[in-house]
Amino acid sequence: MSNRNSESVLDAVISFVGVIVASVVAVGGIAMLIAVCSAFPVMILWNAVIPSMFGLSELTFWSALYLSLLCQCLFKASTLSKSDITEAVVKAEEKISAKKFK
Repeated sequence: MSNRNSESVLDAVISFVGVIVASVVAVGGIAMLIAVCSAFPVMILWNAVIPSMFGLSELTFWSALYLSLLCQCLFKASTLSKSDITEAVVKAEEKISAKKFK
């Protein structure tokens, strides 16, 4: 391989690695922005309501972030579609009605 070809391959590899690194940084930045946007409303609402009602302490930003992430994990929407849920309900109703008439 000539020196010129090896330089062009090296440039292509460096460009590819640069694109990958930039993509990871961009995705990380977007994820951080979403986390901040979900933590501030939790912190503001908590600090406005909960301490006066229940006498609990106020949340810091980091506590609100952890609470927000916990709630997202616990209460995230199901991946089932409405038709899947309807089908499951119909099957359950058929099983119940079949047991009643036996």
